[in-house]
Amino acid sequence: TPISFGPEKDVGLSFARTSFRIDSIPSGDYVLLVSQLLNDPSLVVVSSTPSGFVVNIFATSDYPSDGIESVSVEGASLDFIELSTDGHYLITLFSTGLKVSSLTADGITAFMQDASLDKNIADAEGLHLSIWPALEYEMMYKDAWRMLRDYFYDPSMAGLEWDRIFDRYLPLVERCSKREELDDVLRQMAGELSALHVFVYGGEYNIPNHGDPMLEAINEIASLGALLRRSTEKFGYEVIKIPETDPDFHMVDGLPMYSPLSSRTLSMSGQDGLAPGDVIVGVNGESVMSVPDINMLLRNVAGESVRLEVVRFNSTSKLQEARKLKARLLESKGEDATESVFALPEPLIVVPLDSEG
Repeated sequence: TPISFGPEKDVGLSFARTSFRIDSIPSGDYVLLVSQLLNDPSLVVVSSTPSGFVVNIFATSDYPSDGIESVSVEGASLDFIELSTDGHYLITLFSTGLKVSSLTADGITAFMQDASLDKNIADAEGLHLSIWPALEYEMMYKDAWRMLRDYFYDPSMAGLEWDRIFDRYLPLVERCSKREELDDVLRQMAGELSALHVFVYGGEYNIPNHGDPMLEAINEIASLGALLRRSTEKFGYEVIKIPETDPDFHMVDGLPMYSPLSSRTLSMSGQDGLAPGDVIVGVNGESVMSVPDINMLLRNVAGESVRLEVVRFNSTSKLQEARKLKARLLESKGEDATESVFALPEPLIVVPLDSEG
């Protein structure tokens, strides 16, 4: 909106009169400065009260007075307040509905005089919002690239041709199907600067549990603390790696944490740990091949005992030694020991960890 500085040699100081002075507002518990009116120096402010948020209008008196008049919307707690995109309308949400008012002196006067808050209510029945994630991702990518260009401490951008960096990663943004993928692209772009003080975090991620504690408990996935690979040839999940504990990172309450499949964990219960090459074929009596991923069988079991069915190809156990002894006895009697010699599933009781641990 163009600003009028008033007529030449204006003794009435019209510009000063229409420029609202915030320091004239009396002290109070204010939480939001919304806007000044389009044709009036009055100011729209939101304050906090014990009963909720309240809309306040602070208006200056006519010249030559410097008085400030305060008017509040009483009897209704404010749920939402915002300006329209063009800045011409005030949008408020009360229990009575979504109210739209012109951001002018007449519009705000009508707003304050509507004691029942039932006038100028927007018809939100059947209201739909069109969202194009692909366009949003492209906009966020452009903003992130621009903010780095404008505010990075090195004007030369670490010697990089920053325009070419934009062109390099834009095709990847166009292929992003969710926010997490966009974050990966942003990290790659920012990583070109090799600056430790540039971070990518936060955002609107899909949260399937919707904050429901019951759903979160049901869908919480426990961890076996090992790298596993699905093997259709071996009808289970092959153990690829069981990481050793790191004294600098894998500590809980001052104690080192080991994989539930390691010998250091299982030896305390008189069992033998697994080794890379061993295969997990069942969880609590259910075949791991009956579900798309073994983690589906580990939901909501963190800290609880779980029975695994394992086939030891590279590790040994007391049960396996007993089977070998039985096989040798059968062979000494000339009997067939094929079933006892070849690896068979055996039970293993483990306690999965919290996946965040």
